[in-house]
Amino acid sequence: QSAQTDLGRYGDYSQMAMDPTDDMTFWFTGQYLGTGEAKRTRIFSFSSWHIAGVEEDHNHTAVPVFNAYQPQPHQLQVHWNNIADQTVKLNVHDSRGRLILTQTLNGETNSELIEISETTNGIYILTLTGEKTNLSRKIYLGK
Repeated sequence: QSAQTDLGRYGDYSQMAMDPTDDMTFWFTGQYLGTGEAKRTRIFSFSSWHIAGVEEDHNHTAVPVFNAYQPQPHQLQVHWNNIADQTVKLNVHDSRGRLILTQTLNGETNSELIEISETTNGIYILTLTGEKTNLSRKIYLGK
């Protein structure tokens, strides 16, 4: 990262928006100058899992949710809450529907770091399925 010294305006633009498919995921994109003044763009997402406040109805069943992000280029960190199944299957598909990864997860652990093969930059669809679980999530993965 570096400061611009010319009259260029690269890096002035960024945006954050709510994903209309689930009303819980925020997508952010921003421009910056990388090493050697290379023009770079980053895209990431995060989810709002819980609404702030205290739940007063103790008989209310919590809604199962999951989220994922890429801490390193060859890793996928997956988190989930309120899953009723002891085991669930994680499938990762690319934007063309091609299966990239299948892995069985312990539904009671709530988190797992998974090694993935190198992916191309783009949007991927993650599904978490079990006998009582059927969740999906879009995520941006890069190199």
